[in-house]
Amino acid sequence: MRRSRLALGLLGVVFLVPLLGCVADAPPVMAIAIPGDARATVSWQAPPGDAGDSVIAYEVLARSGSEALPLVRFNSTGTTQTITGLSNGTTYTFHVRAIGPTGGESAWSRPSAPVTPQERALALGGEHSCALPGDGTVRCWGAGYMGQLGNGSTDDSLTPVTVTGITSAISVTAGLQHTCAGLADGTLRCWGYDGSGRLGDGGPIGGGFSATPVTVSGITTATSVAAGGEHTCAGLADGTVRCWGEGSFGRLGDGATIPGFPGSSADSSTPVTVVGINNAISVAAGSAHSCALLADGTLRCWGYNYYGQVGNGTLDDRETPATVTGINTATSVAAGAAHTCARLVDGTLRCWGWDLFRQLGANRPTDPDITDWSWTPVTVVGISATATSVAPGGNHTCALLAGGTLRCWGGDDYGQLGNGGAIEPGANSATPVPVTGILSATSIAAGTYTSFGIGGHTCARLADATVRCWGSNLFGQLGDGTTTDSSTPVTVLGL
Repeated sequence: MRRSRLALGLLGVVFLVPLLGCVADAPPVMAIAIPGDARATVSWQAPPGDAGDSVIAYEVLARSGSEALPLVRFNSTGTTQTITGLSNGTTYTFHVRAIGPTGGESAWSRPSAPVTPQERALALGGEHSCALPGDGTVRCWGAGYMGQLGNGSTDDSLTPVTVTGITSAISVTAGLQHTCAGLADGTLRCWGYDGSGRLGDGGPIGGGFSATPVTVSGITTATSVAAGGEHTCAGLADGTVRCWGEGSFGRLGDGATIPGFPGSSADSSTPVTVVGINNAISVAAGSAHSCALLADGTLRCWGYNYYGQVGNGTLDDRETPATVTGINTATSVAAGAAHTCARLVDGTLRCWGWDLFRQLGANRPTDPDITDWSWTPVTVVGISATATSVAPGGNHTCALLAGGTLRCWGGDDYGQLGNGGAIEPGANSATPVPVTGILSATSIAAGTYTSFGIGGHTCARLADATVRCWGSNLFGQLGDGTTTDSSTPVTVLGL
């Protein structure tokens, strides 16, 4: 690359002396930055003229506010490159400069327009499914009769539709008949059925619904959100947890009870504070119980505990959080209809709660003398130091393993295990089985029961950004344009 120099003549000899603080070549011309999942694809034009012809490499600088990330060098003349290792939900701008054959550097380009990488998450309810495409929008498909697809309609959709008015989503969660999204500014939006106030907008407690997103009252610093059967919970930046919606069985965790009705608290259409938690990292919500992962690797759960899904060694409902027995190295927690699972730091999985369909994965025999629940965590067999995430559904559970393969176990009556087995009543597996044909999954989600108490489906996103689903498809929740159940993965159309 050129550098400006001062020519001095001395005794007929010409010397080229570098100027101090020399003026660099013209910079590349920034074109566009496109956000992805923990990454951004940045494009630019080469510097004009001879400078562009002599480029051997480019360097890209990412900035978040006043913070600059380490330079990323591309030893290539390509003018479209992907920057990885970014934080989802954080806004970045990018600069690029050219490198010449002798190591000279051009000036930095002007900054790109700001972009915010988004997780390409999946969320499955009982009768519908949702995904984040990575551009800040939310797409949903399946049952829409309660407005849970969020597109202003109450029609079902066999393929994904765009949720109205959301352009900065960084998370999504689906309950039985409602859906919520976390936005980049820390606020939350929910839509669908509002029974018991589960949308959290402070409206009347009743059976209404909203087919477009409404704002959850009083929350501006959400870091996680989880929709349960009839309630919703969120983790906040200060480590506390708020819940709203149906209050029976103590699922809101605020310790309040209704006089004369032990174990039940009032429904709430605005968030209430869960008692005794101030260091939560994430939250999970089942049909009638809730859990939080704490910063020290322990877990707290509360709410309905008939099957031991709270995990504290009892079958008593909890109006306030109880410590899950024997777990102090958890890295994630997820709740199914009436069971709960956690991933530990060593990559193994523990599950507890309802086990009628052997959805705990502990290979316990189907025997009248063996209880159909476990009130303390049991180890999922056959998964040793390989799980990266776990997804409990209604009567089944699935896990994503290192390398991109999937294993599922439990109920398989609608093909929700994905291994190509016969779709028939009573089908289940007490041990994990491989999902057919999936070798490059990056995320996994499992749905619970439909409003009729049947069903179950599963979806996974692959490395090529496509989504595959399998299991119950009564409302089109597999997204393949049909209502046909499938025991092998089918491709969601239009994502």
